[in-house]
Amino acid sequence: MTEHPRPFDDNQALDPRSTRLRITILRTHAVAGQGHLGSSLSLVEILSALFAEGRFATNVTAEGDRLVLSKGHAALGLYCALAEAGIISHATLATFGQNGSTLEPHPNETVLPEGSVCTGSLGQGLSIGLGFAYASRLSGRSDERTVVILGDGELNEGQPWEAAIAARRLKLGTLLAIVDANGMQQDGAMSDIMPIDDLQGAWAALGWQVHTVDGHDFRGLLSLLAEIRDVCPDTPKLIVAQTVKGRGVPFLENAVDSHYPSPLDNAELDLIERLLIAEMRDVQ
Repeated sequence: MTEHPRPFDDNQALDPRSTRLRITILRTHAVAGQGHLGSSLSLVEILSALFAEGRFATNVTAEGDRLVLSKGHAALGLYCALAEAGIISHATLATFGQNGSTLEPHPNETVLPEGSVCTGSLGQGLSIGLGFAYASRLSGRSDERTVVILGDGELNEGQPWEAAIAARRLKLGTLLAIVDANGMQQDGAMSDIMPIDDLQGAWAALGWQVHTVDGHDFRGLLSLLAEIRDVCPDTPKLIVAQTVKGRGVPFLENAVDSHYPSPLDNAELDLIERLLIAEMRDVQ
């Protein structure tokens, strides 16, 4: 298996919000005893930057930016980000994994309006986001941004590419797709299963404005999100965020076992928490 490089270097600065979110994900997973952990951990800085920069609607009909988690199996990460942002309560978050909880394994807006949309069947989220962006235009709300988070493995499906073509044809400049490019699928590395050569070039050829960023650089993500919000109003945007699956837990990073692992025990949680806090202090 080809190793996906760890993007961090010593010159980058971590943000306390990202460290706190990563710890919340780990501890919520441990209490629930279940959840897609690796994919949630690779999204941490992406989610932290989006909630720090965005103005997200709290339900599908409210005004504001839209967030579609197309890779719905990373719902644990989204729920923790919603709790850290004060959009849902930590008491609600504590019900994740329990029978009758509104926090289902994949987002379901019929029981959790703050989840915006049901996702879970991979490949459909960009089409949903396209609809949101087009609806905002028809409603005269041209300042609303629609953000769709996809997995790189998800792009092995055909529907995202169809949506990409349509988005450019409709000139949906308020549509932003972010690919969590952690180089992994459920069963192994992208490079071993079905690699996508020159993802950036392919989407640029479809007429999208394309950017590549270290997906664990909170400040770089925040800066890029602000930079591209109001530019090229007729052109949809793609951010390829290079990440590490299982980021923050050394024995889960880049590992197939990180997809749906057993929860960490208390000693492991305490150790990982100390390591994460120390890493944040070292690079600030």
